[in-house]
Amino acid sequence: MRELKRFAGILFCALPMILFCLMSGGVMFPFAAAVFVHEGAHLVVLRLAGGRLRSFAPAPFGLCMEIDENTLTLRGEAAVAASGSAANLLCAGISVLLYRFCSVDILTFGIISFLLALLNLLPASPLDGGRLLYVCLAARRGPDFAARCLCVLTYIVSFFWFLFASYLLLTTSEGLYAVLFSMYIFVKNTEFAFSK
Repeated sequence: MRELKRFAGILFCALPMILFCLMSGGVMFPFAAAVFVHEGAHLVVLRLAGGRLRSFAPAPFGLCMEIDENTLTLRGEAAVAASGSAANLLCAGISVLLYRFCSVDILTFGIISFLLALLNLLPASPLDGGRLLYVCLAARRGPDFAARCLCVLTYIVSFFWFLFASYLLLTTSEGLYAVLFSMYIFVKNTEFAFSK
């Protein structure tokens, strides 16, 4: 039974990525590279800040890193959370410059990096933007207030993302991945809310 649960968990994690690969055409390699840069930046800044990684596992929409918060200051947590999106924005800028001035065709990587950075900066619980918001609020008003605010805001973000993605899916037959992403955020936020 335990093996069946493990297989179901792996399948649940892999299914969105498989769907993305099937529907993406030629953007899978640039997407994988952008995710690699994003998560690599988190790991580098975590090491530089003196933090420890508790676990690192695949998640349905990328990778999930759990850090030992006791080894980092609030400033260190904020730096780790912001580093992935900062690295993606830096890659996007470099890609545009290389495309514009050197005729190197990595514009797809730049666009995907930019979109990945923006998506991760949404103020929702499992995303980097949610972690940044939590750290800022916890520094000013305490961790309980920060957790409550983040939960409410995450439900709002996931609801509107679901509406937007459903509209896309119904009008253009695109957006299944976005609908699944909104559901993932909702479920992860519910787990976060009930763990506190």
